[in-house]
Amino acid sequence: METPQKKSRFAALKFTRRSAAIIVALLMVAAPASASIIVQNFMEADITAAPPCFVKTTGDDAANSTQASFDATGANTIAVDGVDLLEEKISVNGMTGDRVIYTDVVRYENNCAEAINVVLTTNQVSGDWSELAAEIWISNIAAPASVDPNLDVAADNWNDDYIIVPAGTAAGAFVDSTGVITVAPGGEVQGAFVVSSDIAFTAGTATVNWVAQATIN
Repeated sequence: METPQKKSRFAALKFTRRSAAIIVALLMVAAPASASIIVQNFMEADITAAPPCFVKTTGDDAANSTQASFDATGANTIAVDGVDLLEEKISVNGMTGDRVIYTDVVRYENNCAEAINVVLTTNQVSGDWSELAAEIWISNIAAPASVDPNLDVAADNWNDDYIIVPAGTAAGAFVDSTGVITVAPGGEVQGAFVVSSDIAFTAGTATVNWVAQATIN
């Protein structure tokens, strides 16, 4: 038979256990707010200098005519993350009141060991486009048969998804892209540039900047 003293001790023990359980539960709820677990894995990457395998070279129009030029000498650069990257430059004449089709101003060459997927994407325009419009094309094959990219032949030698900068485009950010072209190792495709100049266009320079991007497969 339990004595009053044993009952009292048992009740005190139950109270103590219950209180401890409540305190532990409160600690479990509060602890994550101030706890932080940080796991670090250490890795290393070696970066070795190598010649570029996706390159741009002069097309026949730029090589054989004074109406167009292509500069890949390194005279033009663009700064990215504190380093100077090569920015090749194409220059063409817009002839007043005419539409001029430069069918071969640049070649996009694949010197990589794997096939590449090439796409051209503009990022900005500058200068005065009020009296000028331009188109940027890329061919599907090395030597497209059609003279004019806009007069596509049945063999589909030019990618139909081209870039157009319409007259009146304001200077600033301008995003547009061509379709994607696959170029085999050792192969190349051709770049065309079309300029339409208003009869009032007699002076000035307009510029469009784009990125030629190759994804190595």
